Amino acid sequence: MKTRAMRFGGVVLFQFVLLFGVIGFKQYTIWTGTTVTLQTVPVDPRSPFSGSYIHLRYSISQLKTDTLRGDNHQGNDPFYPGNTIYVELAKGKGQDWHAVAAWHSFHSVALHDALIRGTVDSNSSDGAAAVIVKYGIEDVYLPEGTAQRIGDNPGPLAVQVKVDRFGNALAEHLITR
Repeated sequence: MKTRAMRFGGVVLFQFVLLFGVIGFKQYTIWTGTTVTLQTVPVDPRSPFSGSYIHLRYSISQLKTDTLRGDNHQGNDPFYPGNTIYVELAKGKGQDWHAVAAWHSFHSVALHDALIRGTVDSNSSDGAAAVIVKYGIEDVYLPEGTAQRIGDNPGPLAVQVKVDRFGNALAEHLITR
C-alpha cells in the first residue's frame, strides 16, 4: 500500500516539475533577457485554426553571412540547412537592432549586444553566402480583434523580443509604426 502511494506521489511530482520547468524556462528569458526590437515583414495575418496570430519574417531572417563577422566571413565554413546559428545583434540608429556577426556555436558578445539562436532553414540558390534563418519567434499571437487592424495597416511592423544570455528568444510586443 505504501509503495503504491509513493509511486502515485512520484508521478504527480514529476508532472509538476515538468509543467513548472517549461513555464520557468520561458519566464527566465522574460526576467533576464535583453529587449531587442526587430524590423519585420508580415506574411500571414490570420488562421482559423490557431486563432489570431501573425506570421512574420524578420530583417535578420535572411542573412548574407559573407558580409558579417563570424564563422562564414569571406565564405569560410558555410552554414547548412539544419545547422544551429548564433546571430550577434547590435542596436542601430533608432530602436531597431541588426545582425553584425554569425557563429556556429555560442559566442561571447559585447555588453550592449545580444546573441540570438536560430536554425538555418535554407541556403541561397544562387551560390551566394546567404541563409534563411528561423528563430522560433515567427508566429506572434495577438489579442482578439487586433489581427484585422494589423492586416489593414500598410505601415512597417516591429517586434520587441526578449533574448536571454543563452540565445533563447521570446516575442513580447508587436509595434505598428
